[in-house]
Amino acid sequence: MGVIICLSLVVAPCLTAEARDVVGASSLAGPPDATRQIFTTPGLWEITATVDGQAVPGTSRACIDLELQKKHDIFAQVAPANAGCDKPRRTPVAGGFNYQAVCKMEGATSTVAGELRGDARHVVIRAKVNVAVAGASTPPVSYVLESRWVGECPSGMKPGDVDEDGQRRNMLQD
Repeated sequence: MGVIICLSLVVAPCLTAEARDVVGASSLAGPPDATRQIFTTPGLWEITATVDGQAVPGTSRACIDLELQKKHDIFAQVAPANAGCDKPRRTPVAGGFNYQAVCKMEGATSTVAGELRGDARHVVIRAKVNVAVAGASTPPVSYVLESRWVGECPSGMKPGDVDEDGQRRNMLQD
């Protein structure tokens, strides 16, 4: 299931990284946009993923609130600076935003282009990654992360907690 979170990174140089934090929520109700938190309803979010149309086994669940998103820029993980990425450029569109970033690491250049669309209870992130290494390129890889709000965070689960593969971790401690 770690693949789901890596999908959120959608950059080939990071495909083995442990960055897992795509979902989030705030007290804002409405669609995500380029200038505020991605997920606009606080509580428990469930995340599933596909890679090139194939479902990734498992489902992640994350407890998110506004304070967490203020402390932890969840979308920044689409193109993390520690993977040689520039800051993702976001272009507002109805219901969300489009984004693009370039990452350079260990001789590879990854171009990430995608879109984020949704509303207060459902958010979909789509991305296509193109990778070039020393002049050669690989076929693009397409990712889809689908997140849905499932309700209040259960007792014992605090903001930042992520349940995945039978284990719990906290994204602020990663």
